[in-house]
Amino acid sequence: MAGLAPAPGRVVLVGAGPGDVELLTLKAARLIAEADWLVHDALVQPEMLALARHARVISVGKRAGNPSARQSSINRILLDCAHQGGLTVRLKGGDPLIFARAQEELDVLHAAGIPVEVVPGISSAQAAHAALALPMTERGRRRALVLATPQVHAPDQRNTAMDMEAGAHSRAEEILQAGTHFHHMDAEQSVACVPRPVEHPPVGHQDGKKDFLGNNTEAGVHFHEHARLQKHTRLRAGTHFQKQGHESAVLAALQQVAAPVPTTRRRVMSAAEIVADPELRRWAEAIVAAGSGTLYMAATVATQVRDTLLMLGMDPATPTLWMLDVSLPGQEIIPGTLGTLAPPPAALKGKPALLLVGVPASMGA
Repeated sequence: MAGLAPAPGRVVLVGAGPGDVELLTLKAARLIAEADWLVHDALVQPEMLALARHARVISVGKRAGNPSARQSSINRILLDCAHQGGLTVRLKGGDPLIFARAQEELDVLHAAGIPVEVVPGISSAQAAHAALALPMTERGRRRALVLATPQVHAPDQRNTAMDMEAGAHSRAEEILQAGTHFHHMDAEQSVACVPRPVEHPPVGHQDGKKDFLGNNTEAGVHFHEHARLQKHTRLRAGTHFQKQGHESAVLAALQQVAAPVPTTRRRVMSAAEIVADPELRRWAEAIVAAGSGTLYMAATVATQVRDTLLMLGMDPATPTLWMLDVSLPGQEIIPGTLGTLAPPPAALKGKPALLLVGVPASMGA
């Protein structure tokens, strides 16, 4: 939160791979196990989260067209986790540097002076080609590798979701302040309830009854030591309780910030508008020039993808493949052609899908 001291913790952006837990790298598995804070995407499988030994887990999942955590909220969560100390793992599906908005997170962390590291993962595009036993490049034929997201939307517009996000941040501040207040109260109460040690052992009579004096002195020392041990035990219990209470308050606040908000409904541009804009059509020109490409996040705009590529001269007979749940037991492969391209119904309901354009026709058989 605002005004925090320099972060004592560090952040690692970790690639979770395409889905299959066995495709997680050894380093990624170790970092998940060691994490104090685990901030993960929606596509990360439960089996991967189960590797965490003691991490406080925060979901910041995004699904196209569904309520999702805003990127500014995710940036804020990473900063807050780092300021709590220890190791924060930002677990992203696939590779953290491929269409994962990593640059925004890296910029925020670097600006705050927080140590950050990136651990690569197997991308879904790699896993899809591996499932087909199809090299992503081939000497003499596929010399260019095109990974793209179709740019088909009108420029971003502000919406009511930003107001909702601001409200969530305000609530998070209240929770954190309350957690800090209880943190101090617990410490004060734990000290207040410590019994006072005996300052002076009882003094014996002046008539030389040394045994009586000695017995009283030993009893006083014993009681003093007992009181000291009680104080130590209660202080430890109080510190443990205050630490747990503070961490619980922090986790609650961060989960509040991560709460999904409605996504912006931006206008989808027509293929003619996309082709007319030199910036918007670059992804399509790259695929047409290479003769092939792999498209992320294309299901909801499949019509615009098809029409744009056709308007730029790609053959309607060009083979296409939809690949759903890549690397998972329910993986689906749906062959077709560019001229008849349509989105799979399951992909429109949120199932992760990749579109491969220009793959050999035999691959979908």
